[in-house]
Amino acid sequence: SISFFLNLDVSRGLKEWLLNKLYILSKQTKNLFYIYLMKNVQPLDLTYMVLDICDVVFDIETEKIGDRVSSRLAIPKIRTMPPITETFRFYISEGVQIDTSKDIA
Repeated sequence: SISFFLNLDVSRGLKEWLLNKLYILSKQTKNLFYIYLMKNVQPLDLTYMVLDICDVVFDIETEKIGDRVSSRLAIPKIRTMPPITETFRFYISEGVQIDTSKDIA
């Protein structure tokens, strides 16, 4: 998790260096980098910096009610494309299953 590194007691400049190094390396090698960032753990300005350099952002919310787990996926950022504004429920069992039915309130 990049959140671990962003919470280290080192200078902000070193954290920015790490993020920029990851970004440049991904472009130079033409590889896909996944950065796992936990919500509300690191300073907000560093969170925005990570979100800014990312080409795609997946926002996953998980809620446990009793013994039932409900997970929702949003994609608020896709570089060069409009974001997907709706959320999708998904379940993990023998793979990931997307629930495409609509919620009825």
